[in-house]
This record gives sequence, structure tokens and C-alpha cells, in this order.
Amino acid sequence: MTTVMRDVRSLRVRQIGRLAAVADASVPYQLLDVDGSEVHPVTDYFRSLTASDYSPHSLRSYGLALLRWRRG
Repeated sequence: MTTVMRDVRSLRVRQIGRLAAVADASVPYQLLDVDGSEVHPVTDYFRSLTASDYSPHSLRSYGLALLRWRRG
């Protein structure tokens, strides 16, 4: 089997928004849009996950996945 090496140095990912840690026990992370505004549907989703006793680490993981999807 041949391994193909790709040069990813020229790969460009659109910088649309970010995931921010916040000092709020009910929602430890917020997904922010390109203007720095909270993406409310995601905050609502995180709030429901927190109420269901999901780990903050899971919320971070889901938040990063949603950020990648938004940048898609």
C-alpha cells in the first residue's frame, strides 16, 4: 500500500466565528459568529446538554464540530 503525502501548508480555512469559554456554569461555552455575537440556537442546545448532565468536555467537542460545520 502506497502512502500519499499531501502538502497542507497552503490549506486555507475560513475564519468564521469561534468557540469561547465563558464563566457560566449553565453554559460553559458559546459559539460566536464572525461579529462576535452569540449564536443563540447553539447556546440553547448547550443549555439542554448541560441540563442532561453532559460533560463540559463534550460541549466543547460538539462546539468545535459545529464551528467546523459553519466554516464548511
